[in-house]
Amino acid sequence: MIAASDREASGLKKEADAVTDRLAGFFIETSYERIPKEAIHEARRAIVDGLGVGLGGVDDPSAEILMNYCRTVGGQGQAQVWGRPERLPVEFAALVNGQQAHILDFDDTFMPPETNLHTTAPLLPALLAVAEQRRLNGKAVLRAFVLGFDAAARLAYAMGRAHYSAGWHVTATMGPVGAAVGVGILIGLDRVKLRNAIGIAITHSGGVTAMHGSMCKAYHAGKGAELGLRSALMAELGFNSALEPITDRKGYLNVAAGDREVSRLTDRLGSRYMILENGYKPYASGVLTHALIDAMAALKGEGVQGRQVEKIEARVNPFVLQATGQIEPKTGLAGKFSAYHCAAVALLDGTARKLQFTDARVVDPQVVALRRKVTFQPDEAFRKSECRVVVTLAGGGKREKYIPQASGTTENPMSDEGLAEKFTDMAMPVIGDRSNEVLDLVWSLEQVDDVTLLAELLAG
Repeated sequence: MIAASDREASGLKKEADAVTDRLAGFFIETSYERIPKEAIHEARRAIVDGLGVGLGGVDDPSAEILMNYCRTVGGQGQAQVWGRPERLPVEFAALVNGQQAHILDFDDTFMPPETNLHTTAPLLPALLAVAEQRRLNGKAVLRAFVLGFDAAARLAYAMGRAHYSAGWHVTATMGPVGAAVGVGILIGLDRVKLRNAIGIAITHSGGVTAMHGSMCKAYHAGKGAELGLRSALMAELGFNSALEPITDRKGYLNVAAGDREVSRLTDRLGSRYMILENGYKPYASGVLTHALIDAMAALKGEGVQGRQVEKIEARVNPFVLQATGQIEPKTGLAGKFSAYHCAAVALLDGTARKLQFTDARVVDPQVVALRRKVTFQPDEAFRKSECRVVVTLAGGGKREKYIPQASGTTENPMSDEGLAEKFTDMAMPVIGDRSNEVLDLVWSLEQVDDVTLLAELLAG
């Protein structure tokens, strides 16, 4: 609790104004046993997905650049880099693993109407690095994951739509906070130190959507893991922060959000676990393209061929073009944020996974020609996960497909089996048959006494 003298000095009129302190108190007081079983299972699902896409991103050039940077700086090997033989200092391991987990844009997404947040890519690498270094157990990791997720998602939810619309990349602005809370819980910070960790993480936060289509987009997740972890370790050593970093009149919400809603920070705190609203990606592109990809892949399955197409008209939520409106992408990374490319390649290939977003595929003449036939009609009445496509064929015939909820959303979720298949598809080329052992371990993570066992299986 915050003393009256401290509240007065900081401009807090009453205890209820100390929202950050209340959140910190809730997080440290919430034991593993108090978390609903379905939230714990959702954490397992998110970890399966996060490890899979993290292993899948190991061969991306941006990950190798970060590895070279870490090798240059040096330091004691404390935690495993996924899919590689090297171990790095905990912060650097979190950095590289976070980059790998987001670079394919294949990772999970918290996507209420107000915001979009990739929570696992900044959170999981930080947790596993520290858990490995300190030889912590799986139950501690699961608890920290659920609560770290809650912290990032609640703050994103409270920031509102204007935060994203202004150009902030929510994963960059919320990711460090989620990682700081998760690591803080994991290492046993008290209420004051966890509150300080949140403020330190806010100090580290930032990133804009102009970076979409470049290596910096995934770096937002990588640095989120690195700096969130650092925030918790700094707080552990006594580094302090403002008493109310979130809701102070010059705090995070008031500075960075145009339509903030403070009540969302604590809405049904302890009964509404935000991880239960998480979604998983069947496609390796910006999540707002997924209903469109569903529609085009379905039309491909019904026999529509690219060479037959005169034009493609898609009705989507305006957010789709805000986030993924690149008309003429030149690289695979940029293609992930081009609804035009996603529509074209999904009709041609029937899917949109890793191979559909190579540099070569994005500039393929057949793909370029087809995406130039794609037009969009933004419609506020459509959900972000909803799409209607009308394809006009040569000769005047038309084919239509309506997708009420994209695959992988909470309303149309991926099964455990689907997530395991996705994991295996990403992990098998990197760690071989050990991928099956990783799955077995994560599905029963609460029984693991030392997370080092998992780290050893993830080595390349």
